[in-house]
Amino acid sequence: SVTDPEKATILEVTESSEIKDIDIVASAASTFKLTGRIIDGETSKPLPNVRLVVLQSNFPASSGSFSSDSSGEFKLEGATPGRYKLLIFSHSDWRADPLTVNVIDKDLTGLEIKAMRGASLAGVVVVENSDDKVVAPKLSDLLVFASVPNLSTPDYTPINPIQVNPDGSFKIAGLTAGMIRLRLWQRNNSPLRALEIASVEQNGVRQSGDINLKDGEQVAGVRIVAKVVELTGAISGQIKFENGEPSRAARIIVS
Repeated sequence: SVTDPEKATILEVTESSEIKDIDIVASAASTFKLTGRIIDGETSKPLPNVRLVVLQSNFPASSGSFSSDSSGEFKLEGATPGRYKLLIFSHSDWRADPLTVNVIDKDLTGLEIKAMRGASLAGVVVVENSDDKVVAPKLSDLLVFASVPNLSTPDYTPINPIQVNPDGSFKIAGLTAGMIRLRLWQRNNSPLRALEIASVEQNGVRQSGDINLKDGEQVAGVRIVAKVVELTGAISGQIKFENGEPSRAARIIVS
């Protein structure tokens, strides 16, 4: 019967115990609207049909999406009090810094997201078999990841993958400037097979490593040459449980 997590009733579950009659009383919470527009950061012109992703930080798993209308305006209804982050969908031609707002007790109007045209990579994927016994996957079963450098760690941060078209073509948009690392993955990948990128070419010129993108640069003519690799190594061992065996319904996965 409360909305503040700090006021929630604490239930203590002990070994082999069962707590009954946990009745939860729910009531309709006050909701509010977020309205604003998405504009071109250079020309200030409205940007129509740009997809936004909204994340509610109060609930890490809570997310949704909506698009700007023909006038570049957007509206999110039914927002409960909390902190919200609005992001342009990662594969849009446009990109922008996330907009974070706090919903307290009223509608938020006049929000503005200034976007800029992102860089893009377009090309084809070719799968070569090193062994005639190995069946190459369908091109439409492949996903291309474009990873960008993460400034806070030495790693690369992947954006949402792009599915390769049946003819092997692909385009990844909304990229930031910097060294872009390409990776390839097969959906429903067999545990005994993996895909390895043998080379990356741009307009027939083999690239020595990552692709250097400038702000808003539209790069075409990328050719990813991949091969199927047989995985023959193995790691074996035994799992020991300190506090007795797990339930028969438990599913244990080592990865």
